[in-house]
Amino acid sequence: MNRGLALDSARLIAEQLSASDDDFVTAAFETVLSRRPTGEEVVRCQTFLQQHTQFLNDDATEKFVAGGTAKRAPAADPGLRARENLVHVLLLHNDFVTVR
Repeated sequence: MNRGLALDSARLIAEQLSASDDDFVTAAFETVLSRRPTGEEVVRCQTFLQQHTQFLNDDATEKFVAGGTAKRAPAADPGLRARENLVHVLLLHNDFVTVR
């Protein structure tokens, strides 16, 4: 799931979901998992977006270099890059990869 297809897909989905941070989490869940997030999931995802954006803005923190077979470069904007990473996590979610 860390190959180019998954990363490119996450980046494209995050770019297309141009909603506010509050609405982004719901839109991402509905797009990727075909369901609404629980209240706890919304809080955790919003916390992740805030903390990850701050992390990406911090020049003193060593960052993991994006690479691999992805054709789309990660977003230069820290807020959008955090959204891309959240969507990538949703693509790894058990509800996405498991057929029930």
